Amino acid sequence: MIDWITCKIPFVHTELPAGRVLSLSPSGEVEWESPKALDLKGSWDTNLRFRSTGARVSSDGEPNTESFLNDELTISGNPSKWLQGHNVYGSEDLAGLVKASCDRLHSMRGTGSVSMGSILQASVSRVDFTKSLQFSNVFEVREYIRQTGMRAQTRTGRPNAKGHTLTFQPSSARWTCVVYSKGDEVFAHKLPADLPCRDRIEAEAQRLCRVELRLKGKELDKIGCKKIGSLNPAKLNELYSDYIGRINMNLETKLPNDIIMALTPVYRATYLMWASGIGVSESMTESTFYRHRTKLAEYGIDIGVPFQEVGPSVVPLQKVITAQPYQVPSWGYSDELFFKAA
Repeated sequence: MIDWITCKIPFVHTELPAGRVLSLSPSGEVEWESPKALDLKGSWDTNLRFRSTGARVSSDGEPNTESFLNDELTISGNPSKWLQGHNVYGSEDLAGLVKASCDRLHSMRGTGSVSMGSILQASVSRVDFTKSLQFSNVFEVREYIRQTGMRAQTRTGRPNAKGHTLTFQPSSARWTCVVYSKGDEVFAHKLPADLPCRDRIEAEAQRLCRVELRLKGKELDKIGCKKIGSLNPAKLNELYSDYIGRINMNLETKLPNDIIMALTPVYRATYLMWASGIGVSESMTESTFYRHRTKLAEYGIDIGVPFQEVGPSVVPLQKVITAQPYQVPSWGYSDELFFKAA
């Protein structure tokens, strides 16, 4: 589904009533001015940001004179959530979502109708495309995220972990992948109280792990996907598979050095003994063995099984995902809960 879009649509329109930002010289002359963004609340308690942009021109087309031609409309935000009231699931139709958002803007502010041709020519500076994995409950989701955080990495290294969220390449100006617990996010950011089937949607979220690809302007330009028209659902799914496939999962039964050093000395010694091929059960009491086995199991290590390294040590993350892709329940496709392009 589309979870975020920032784009500029070629569209001549009446400037949105959001006010202006001005820069004044020491003598009080206007050096430059720019329209402010307008945050509009949809049917639900969710905002989408619109901004009028364009050239400063005079009636004869000369720049830097008195009037403005608002020939671009910038949209930034989550159109799925703005239209549906939630983003637990949603549409992959980027052009349709942007067109519906513009149509709603027209009904609210009388800006005029934006053609689909203009939508397809819109320049994109960010698009977030996401899929969900479904587990039995939120605890399984959190465990999957924890294990992924220990074993997965891109060429730039392991992800940043914060709570139940992993961020791969967080400082990249090109692309980022975020893996997080949708149930925990919904708990922190409540859905609108009057949203139909709110309790059922929140229950769905509790078992979902969101795997989100964020493509930014530099990367979109590099791969030739700068226009909305080039980001149809088939292309978005192709890009998603490509970029998620760049995240590798380490299948070795070795822990990273930083995790080994973070273990307390007794558990570290047990792990190193086991990793060297020595049977640990003979060197400690039964109760100590099971205590250590329980502790190291938190890191995906079973000291009850002899250490061995077989098969490939690193494979793409998408090849070792054991959860099922999320399937929207039949009741979730109702008109008030799921956007459908006209």
